[in-house]
Amino acid sequence: KIEDNLGNATLAEVYVDWIDKKAPVAELESCNTIEAGERTDGEVKLKIEDTVPYLTQFALMDHEGEPDEADFERFENLMKENKTKISVIPSDKDYGEVDENYTIIIRGITGTYWLGYKSSDTLGNEISTIIPGTEMTLNDAEIDLVNVSFDPKITKSSTVGTLKFNVPVSILSDELVTDSVYENLQLAVHYGRFPDAKYATEHEFVYNEAKERTYYVCDEAARAKQITFDMDNVQFIKGFETDIEYRLKGEPVTVNQGNWIGIEKDGDLQIVVTPHKDYSAQYFIPLLSDGDNDVRVNEQLSLFALNAPAEVYAAVYEQVYSPSVYTKITFDVLKNGRNVKQAKFISYTMEGVKVERAQTESIAIEKVDETPPNINWVLSNTAPNNKSVNAYISFNDTESGIAKVEEKDAQGNYVVINESEYAETNQIIRVINDRDDIKTIRVTNKAGLARVVDDISAPNIDKTPITKDVHYKIKYYYKNHEGEWVPIKEGNYYNRVKAVIEPTGVIIDGIKKELYIDNNNGSFEWILTNTVQSFTFDIRDTAGNRTEQTVEYNKYELEPPTIWHSIDPETKTNQPITVTIYAEDNINSIAHCELYYRKDNQLIKIEGVKRTGSGDKLAEYKVDVTGSGQYEIHVWDEGGNKGIETFQITNYDDSPVILPDDGISYSIPPTVKTGQTVLVTFEYFNKPNVKVTGIDIVSGLTENDIVRGMDLRSVRFKKNGSVMVTFVDEYGNIGYRTVTVDNIKTTPPQCQGKYELADNKTYATIYFESMISDTGQILEPDLSQIYVVSGLINTAATVTADEARIRVNDNGTYNFALSDEVGNTQYLSVTVEGIDKEPPKVTGVKWDYDYLKEDPTTGEWEAEIESGIDNNPTKDRYILSGDKLPETNQDVKVTVMTDKEITQIGSHDKTPKKEVTVKYSKNGVFSFNLEAINDTSVLYGVDVRLIDKEKPVIQFQNTDELIFIEGDTRPESKYDISKLYDFTAYDLRGGEPVEIPKDKVKIDFGRFNPYDINKNEFNRNSPYYITYEVADSVGNIVSATRTVRLIGLTDTVALINGSMPNANSMIALNGVDEFTVSLKNHSGKAYAKYMPGMYTMGEMKYVGKAVKQNPDGTFTIKVNSSGWYTVSVQTDKKDFFNIMVYMNLDGANN
Repeated sequence: KIEDNLGNATLAEVYVDWIDKKAPVAELESCNTIEAGERTDGEVKLKIEDTVPYLTQFALMDHEGEPDEADFERFENLMKENKTKISVIPSDKDYGEVDENYTIIIRGITGTYWLGYKSSDTLGNEISTIIPGTEMTLNDAEIDLVNVSFDPKITKSSTVGTLKFNVPVSILSDELVTDSVYENLQLAVHYGRFPDAKYATEHEFVYNEAKERTYYVCDEAARAKQITFDMDNVQFIKGFETDIEYRLKGEPVTVNQGNWIGIEKDGDLQIVVTPHKDYSAQYFIPLLSDGDNDVRVNEQLSLFALNAPAEVYAAVYEQVYSPSVYTKITFDVLKNGRNVKQAKFISYTMEGVKVERAQTESIAIEKVDETPPNINWVLSNTAPNNKSVNAYISFNDTESGIAKVEEKDAQGNYVVINESEYAETNQIIRVINDRDDIKTIRVTNKAGLARVVDDISAPNIDKTPITKDVHYKIKYYYKNHEGEWVPIKEGNYYNRVKAVIEPTGVIIDGIKKELYIDNNNGSFEWILTNTVQSFTFDIRDTAGNRTEQTVEYNKYELEPPTIWHSIDPETKTNQPITVTIYAEDNINSIAHCELYYRKDNQLIKIEGVKRTGSGDKLAEYKVDVTGSGQYEIHVWDEGGNKGIETFQITNYDDSPVILPDDGISYSIPPTVKTGQTVLVTFEYFNKPNVKVTGIDIVSGLTENDIVRGMDLRSVRFKKNGSVMVTFVDEYGNIGYRTVTVDNIKTTPPQCQGKYELADNKTYATIYFESMISDTGQILEPDLSQIYVVSGLINTAATVTADEARIRVNDNGTYNFALSDEVGNTQYLSVTVEGIDKEPPKVTGVKWDYDYLKEDPTTGEWEAEIESGIDNNPTKDRYILSGDKLPETNQDVKVTVMTDKEITQIGSHDKTPKKEVTVKYSKNGVFSFNLEAINDTSVLYGVDVRLIDKEKPVIQFQNTDELIFIEGDTRPESKYDISKLYDFTAYDLRGGEPVEIPKDKVKIDFGRFNPYDINKNEFNRNSPYYITYEVADSVGNIVSATRTVRLIGLTDTVALINGSMPNANSMIALNGVDEFTVSLKNHSGKAYAKYMPGMYTMGEMKYVGKAVKQNPDGTFTIKVNSSGWYTVSVQTDKKDFFNIMVYMNLDGANN
């Protein structure tokens, strides 16, 4: 803001473009992994913008987040180990900064990594961060020779060896190999770094003798290895000689002597095979496959044998089905991408033993180069520029290598470039000074193949000056009354002028300048005024060329036109008013006039303003307006100056005159029904000075039905109807209003009563409707104003006819009285019929249950379903019994159906329905106490006699554990199979046992042999288990398991008074009051306890009296009375015995 001493102020814009707080930014172009055989490498391409040249450092991060010093050191160490390769092309920018385009290759490591960077610009803005999107999963693999193959393996002259590696490698040339293994490995790394080094997973060589071969190879991670292999499977044989000649473009050439041979097309190199002079005759048969071949037969330069001996065809028949026989054969070497070329044929010599005359021949040529060197070039700056730029020219040849590089001089001659200029990088740099400065480079490889690039130029260099009327034009504009900038007329006066620099976009000699303004905030426009009549633009193009251009204009006029007006008519009216506008200017002509109406503080433009006068500096306009209020006149002269005049119009009004709702009063409100007359008075209108001019009947009335007031400001209605009121205001606007009275009533209500039965016919609902006339008219349109004053049931409140819903439970006639709000009364009756009062009836019984049925063939139990229905059940009770239906051990569902909706009394489910279901889990009678929704009920019993859930019983005569001793012959304890069949099975039916035949009992002996006791193992610690299983008639199954313990001669056993208990572990003693428990075949500790009565081993865990062990290891137990005693013995070796002893103190006879 600039201010003088008098307080005059203006705002001046200041343009600053040299503040830079942004650090160099990394823009990722791509991040990919590259499969290099078994190795996976990473390649990242990116641009670092606005950085100091060669100052950027990179970090290889094994984590996300921000890089640390260890990450930068990791990248630096990989560079020292040649595992990281960086190429960068800088692009110059202003202030000594560059954009750098990087290609980074990372190899020779395993893991997942990210790339980070650290960089700064010339102002010191620094950054150190990760580069998003650079995640790489890499894998390393050491060099390994995977396979060596030879073709052919039996040869007279040469064979082609193919070496396959697991990763791409380069191989040190034989002429560079020394006697030092260490030095050779160093050389392999050194030459492997050269741009021309050929890296491949497969290499081919031509061999003329079989011997051990050694090569020094290097991978792309600069790791060298010595590879050695033998050629034991290749056999070089002696045979008949043939004459071989090699020709390059028709001239003889030497091959396989370390020199490279270059071919540009098929047939440049030829192999000529002719008979040897020492033989009477030789014939040649080419061996070519159907696929890719290194050679083809040149028929024009070969001699076809027309009459070859039959023995020639017979000798080669097995190898070539339909042979072509030549006496001279010329092979054209083909371009197919291989550096080794091989020709195969059969020679047949008419000498010596017949069986040795046919020989397979192989001719191989190595170091054949088919492609000239590659040449690429880029510019240091591709943006428009008026300075010299560098061309970075790179070249390589991964096959024969670069022999020489030449540059065309100003006279058009090629000049050889010194090798030292490009030896390390295979790159030269040339300065291009102008867009017409075009460089030509020729690169020749060691095979003599050359490539020429003759378009190395910088079309982005533009040093031509910026010229007025060529590259831009100056135009001047002024703003007209529509706010548009239009061209000025030279010599006219304006209040302000806009000067514009307009680029032409013209293309001259292929150059299209892109212009911009270096000052004025970059704008191509400037406003010239009476106080600032000139301005100088600083114009630049994108190449950096610049010029200054001054714009100026000096004729200005700032005074607006003078305005006045008149209106017609000036009296009150509702017709359009004509406004006449006059405008005058002393210098410029009057250009335009507009009239606006101000409403709600907004200007609304009045259309239709027409110029009626013929003068230029004094103009007249007319327009019709329809409204009172404030108006504004806007007039423009041709210099862009605008004058404004405001005025008021107060004598116009065309708004409608209205008799509003609240301007009408009623002696009785319209909402109140009455039997009296109603006086309607017109109290006021929406504007003053309104006069009523007429009251006319519209409908429903005669002249005798109304009385008009003297001043027509009121009217009295004797009956319902409508009149039309006419009135006019002082501007002549006429209004109309229909006034209606419809609340005079003298007739009683005209209603009728109706009823509707419930869906289940248990009750009826009485309601009221309006009566309908013969013509279909509703006689009582508003039932909410009719009241039921008599006949309501169970309430003393007054209910309107539209809401009355009277529920009755009995048939009969019901009387009602209805009254309107005036007091008119109607009496009516409603007769109700059809209410159902009958109790429910049981119409059917259903049953549904699962049961088991035994398959008589397999003995398996199969699930069946029984369901049925009886639609004619007995009256009070129903029986489901086994004499008619299958019995079951499952629950039975019984459903009772009725003729009407019912609920079960006492049930939580109160939803009425026509059936009720009960699930029986046992036999018995259930009484269905069913209540209908009409308050009647029925009691119905269902007796179920089908359910049997009680399992059968298996009882053993002996104990559930039988013990047999090896070699025991005592009758009571020796083994007998009948002791396994000492069971009884029965089912309980009505509390009484019913025996089940023994053949119905299934016995599973497991691993026990019941037929020969000696075929089982006598080992008390490995008992046998027998399972007994039986089912009753409905499928209830019970099983019992019995233990058979066989005591061996060395097993520990418990004896009572020195005797073994029987198989049931029982023994009886007569005439004694004590007994001794001893253990046989046991040494160690033992524990014993006893209890009067018979107990199982499980029960004895918790009861019993301990017995003290005697010194000799026995236990003595003394009793006081006869009866059963249970003894439990346990050893420290986990042997358990449970013996039941019967003591008969009185002797055997008692």
